Amino acid sequence: MLNGMPVMYLFLIFLVCPLAELFLMIRVGSVIGAGTTVMLVVLTALVGAMLVRIQGFTTFRRARMLLADNQMPALEILEGIFIFIAGVLLLVPGFVTDAVGFLLLVPPLRRMAVLWCVDRGMASAALHVGTRHRNREDAGRHPAIDAEYRDID
Repeated sequence: MLNGMPVMYLFLIFLVCPLAELFLMIRVGSVIGAGTTVMLVVLTALVGAMLVRIQGFTTFRRARMLLADNQMPALEILEGIFIFIAGVLLLVPGFVTDAVGFLLLVPPLRRMAVLWCVDRGMASAALHVGTRHRNREDAGRHPAIDAEYRDID
């Protein structure tokens, strides 16, 4: 097991995804031509990189605003991770990965994906960074944030 995901699932992902990409690229290439298919893949990578940059800066700006208001930008951090994943998917040649990458760049869909991962516990480590539990029976119910402070008159 790798973080709750069986190795078999990873094997299938790494086997099925490239085969699906290859199949789809051959089919598209037979319809619009090989050169046009390659140009389309390059164009989606360029447009995707531009969108990732814009959305990354927007998310970073939101996180900075939350930090300035003394709030933890946990969801913004997770959205930044998803934007990074979208960028990687858009740079990988293929139409299936591009489709998933572009879907992750739609803010409401990305937020839904982040919240889904949080609900399933996949992102609990990112949300609980810097927390510790007082004792075993309080673990999970009352997390305490370890911090230092001083009074300023």
